[in-house]
Amino acid sequence: METGRVYGHENLGEVIEVGAGVDRVKVGDRVCLPRRFSRLWLLRKLREGPDRFCLTANPDNPGAAYGFAEMGPYQGGQAELLRVPYADFNCLVLPEDAQEREDDYVMLSDIFPTGWHATEFASLLLG
Repeated sequence: METGRVYGHENLGEVIEVGAGVDRVKVGDRVCLPRRFSRLWLLRKLREGPDRFCLTANPDNPGAAYGFAEMGPYQGGQAELLRVPYADFNCLVLPEDAQEREDDYVMLSDIFPTGWHATEFASLLLG
């Protein structure tokens, strides 16, 4: 990891500014961000593969993520501010109770999906 890289990939916060290309996400929204992110136009291809990571959001390697070595030039969420690439696709806009339940909603960023993904691939069954 290069010096100066900001870590953090379980990101949750409030939108304070949006760029000109953002239509769905609004200032004041509370959002949760996935660990990895992708570009909207690749959604169909992402759903076809088992790992579902973007092949074009990172200029040097497959897959793009916040604050990881070799996962693109993107800073992590353990920072005062975080720029969200492809925000309309990568921001999960949370319900109105998000501030009171942020401990629950942060589970959606990486912790719960990682466990769910593992159980899906392991083909675990009841009993």
